[in-house]
Amino acid sequence: MPTVREVADLIGGSVSGDDAFQLENIATLETAGPRDLSFLTNPKYAREASSSPAPALLCHEDVSLEGKILIRHSDPYWALSRVIPLFRKEAPPRPGIHPGASVDPESRVDPSAFIGSGAVIGSGVVIGPRTVIHPGAAIMGPTTLGEDVIVYPNVTIYPRCRIGNRVILQAGTVIGSDGFGFAFHEGAYHKIPQVGGVVIEDDVEIGANSTVDAGTLTPTTIGQGTKIDNLVQIAHNVQIGRHSVFVAQVGISGSTRIGNYCVFAGQSGAVGHIKIGNRVTVTARTGVTRDVPDGKTVSGFPSRDHHQWLKELATLQRLPRTIKALKGETDGTSDREDS
Repeated sequence: MPTVREVADLIGGSVSGDDAFQLENIATLETAGPRDLSFLTNPKYAREASSSPAPALLCHEDVSLEGKILIRHSDPYWALSRVIPLFRKEAPPRPGIHPGASVDPESRVDPSAFIGSGAVIGSGVVIGPRTVIHPGAAIMGPTTLGEDVIVYPNVTIYPRCRIGNRVILQAGTVIGSDGFGFAFHEGAYHKIPQVGGVVIEDDVEIGANSTVDAGTLTPTTIGQGTKIDNLVQIAHNVQIGRHSVFVAQVGISGSTRIGNYCVFAGQSGAVGHIKIGNRVTVTARTGVTRDVPDGKTVSGFPSRDHHQWLKELATLQRLPRTIKALKGETDGTSDREDS
């Protein structure tokens, strides 16, 4: 059992209280026991933290709570990501290839990697050190997976994909499926081959049942550190920069370029062939229909400056009363009282 001091040293935090106290587990404020560590990453839960049975709390460095052992850090939410594995670490599978896996003799699997039962590894696949391929995954070659990659059950990776180091592909994800490219000619749609593949750079995570389509002639690219939620569609030829975030049910149309440190909130999307700059935020259910410069926050459909959208929304809410006023049907209540 780690002590409070050992936890603090792990994250580079400071301690207020008994730093020799031994901790058994980590739990939420509601479920913590008398020897558990809990956490306060949002100030609005300070009252619950004060009354929680948890004797020790991971919190921001400016928090003060009577009767609690505090492990303080300038970024407690990040610190939580480092502390949880100390109590809930899952042992990796033993290296080796399960007898129930199908591994083509023309593939190369590092001896430290693991291939689970029912996984299918095709010809020309290269799997790097300590990579884990869970049961039921299918990887077609030529494809390369780097070090410490985790491929969860029923993931499908098509040919001509390059997966970097420490990439996580959650269950049901499809990487490299054909981009949606068809030419309409003489009354029928004709398929345009999509042979560009996909490049996923280091430290990317892609959520369950998301898809990243292959580029037509050059790869669709997901930049280093980008995180993609469940049920997200990234179309062919899209280029995504580093450390961007895509929340559930986002859709990005083909050949769109997205910069670094962007955020697409839930159910938002972008049309094809546009450029979105660095550090752009796209709010929930927004449809981006044109280029967006660096640093902008956009909302609505079609997308526009977030503050402009808020003004338009407020005006729309006042519209029925405004119409009544113009018709001389006011009830004596001012717009100011309704706003």
